Amino acid sequence: MPTASPSILSFARTLEPSHMLMFSAPAMTSPVSEMVPVTIREEPLRGLNATSKTPLEKRDQAILQVVESSELAPGHEVLVLRGRLLVKNRYATPQACSEPGFLQLHAEVLEQVKGADAGITELSTRYAIQIACGMLGWRNFLTAQRHRMTVELNSEQLDFDNLLRDEADPFSLDMARYEAYRRGLQTLAGWIAEALQRDTGHGTMLRLQARYLLGLGARVYPSQEWPSEDQKRASQRRWPGGEGVTRMLAKLRLPDGGFQAIINDRKAGNALRQIDTWYPDAKPNRPIAVEPYGANSHEARAYRRTTGSMKEIIERLARSGPPALSREDRLFYTALCIRGGVFGGTDE
Repeated sequence: MPTASPSILSFARTLEPSHMLMFSAPAMTSPVSEMVPVTIREEPLRGLNATSKTPLEKRDQAILQVVESSELAPGHEVLVLRGRLLVKNRYATPQACSEPGFLQLHAEVLEQVKGADAGITELSTRYAIQIACGMLGWRNFLTAQRHRMTVELNSEQLDFDNLLRDEADPFSLDMARYEAYRRGLQTLAGWIAEALQRDTGHGTMLRLQARYLLGLGARVYPSQEWPSEDQKRASQRRWPGGEGVTRMLAKLRLPDGGFQAIINDRKAGNALRQIDTWYPDAKPNRPIAVEPYGANSHEARAYRRTTGSMKEIIERLARSGPPALSREDRLFYTALCIRGGVFGGTDE
């Protein structure tokens, strides 16, 4: 039965990662007692105007900048990320929905995803591969010589040593690259799937630890943040003559007054949901993050700008019911409900 498209449809986050705290360690096998927090420092730089917008008469002038930077402790060669991931069934029931008739359609889509589509198994497998392959490290992963991922649930522990995502078909466990760790990946996916389908309780808490071999004294890459005008002015007072801090890194204050570098929870969540290979004209080996319009900031492009956007799928579902959605549509819709956010048929 057709219903009006909801102007408001919101979900709480189902995958709730913590900040990933950054530690420096002497070696891949170093115990926790030998780890020290990765700290952040201000670094004054003398650079040149290098943008195309710089007036011609200023292109040879030096500029004074301040950036925040971070590196491993002296004598250390391993970056360690430590955090947790809470998985709780929050996608089944919207926090808010302006059209009560849409709730039944939402439930029917999830029933198909959980049943005939085997969609929860597929989504859980994709999340598991993202975790096991160390994608939470972002640029640190790209600059590592090797990595090791450890996932703990209660007294059970899974280890994935230097597991790399298969470039030809990233999310198929049938690929030879995953053969040695297939059982561990299936176990991890099972933990996530069980939590996604559990109706009650406090959710499942996974403890995560990633180690990346970067080399002695290597630079590390926390999340970046946008410096406010107040922060820029404060930086100018500390470093007179310059334009203030232009690059700020994500951090938490330590008891001694220093700052520990982190990959913030939003960046960690973005890494987890880089599983969308269902977007229009998709390249199977180029997964993007699950976003309402398929936005990819690295390419300055929205792959779901019109067709296949969350807005268009909601409108199609309200107008014609679940048969109007393909299996790929249903998986994307469910993954976006798991992501959480405020959506609607008129705006997002």
